[in-house]
Amino acid sequence: MSRRLSELSGDLRSRMERSIQGAVAAAHADLIKSSPVDEGRFRASWVHAQALNGPADTNEMVPESDSGSYPQPPPMSPAAVDPRKNQQLINNLPYATRLCYEGWSKKAPPDWFTRIADRWNKGAYLDEAGRRQAP
Repeated sequence: MSRRLSELSGDLRSRMERSIQGAVAAAHADLIKSSPVDEGRFRASWVHAQALNGPADTNEMVPESDSGSYPQPPPMSPAAVDPRKNQQLINNLPYATRLCYEGWSKKAPPDWFTRIADRWNKGAYLDEAGRRQAP
């Protein structure tokens, strides 16, 4: 059966959008799961932000807890990702750079963050999301 080009482009766009949604959600989940934990504030502070043009403007940060414990955030739903916007996964805690880029944690391998960043930069998250929805 022959399909019209407009139908094919709509299907392709839909598959790409679902792949983007799945890729962003999977990267967010890996950041949370792989984050070193003392009390859990750093792990709880991964924020998903999206903006139509340019970077998202967020200074969101998990406040300090009086009890010193922080619940692990739930996984982000792929449906929360608008695939037509710019996506950012941000941790605004003052010591995030030291934990992510300087290997500051004694509880996680020094390259935990760069492994996730490399997977993203090489398109592995997008490839995996596309394979998950293959017919």
